[in-house]
Amino acid sequence: MLSIVLWLHNVLRWLVVVAGVAVLALEYVGWLGKHEWKPTNKILGMIFTSALDVQMLLGIILMFVLGFGNLGFFLSMHIPEMFIAIVLAHVGSQLAKRGATDVAKHRRAAIWYTIAILLILMFIPWQRPLLPGM
Repeated sequence: MLSIVLWLHNVLRWLVVVAGVAVLALEYVGWLGKHEWKPTNKILGMIFTSALDVQMLLGIILMFVLGFGNLGFFLSMHIPEMFIAIVLAHVGSQLAKRGATDVAKHRRAAIWYTIAILLILMFIPWQRPLLPGM
């Protein structure tokens, strides 16, 4: 079970990164180009936050399967920072929906998602193989 969950957690990080970059691009183009807020913005934001939620669930499962004593870096840095990033992404998603104008929605999403993505990129354990089994 451990190898399957670890493999899923490792592979899903790429979906998180790709979805994060895609939603950032969409929001910055919308903000700077003063575009209309479309269902695509909401859907891509939902894909990003949902991928983060699944990633967190897999991480929690790993935490219990591996045991807390074997986690070192992960307990001290990875887990708290990723949790903060997930909260920030969700806050950004909710604040974007409440923007008074389309530009305000894009701006809020872009700012909050940027902070979340930067935290995620800083605390991904990049020393792990890019793809499992490599």
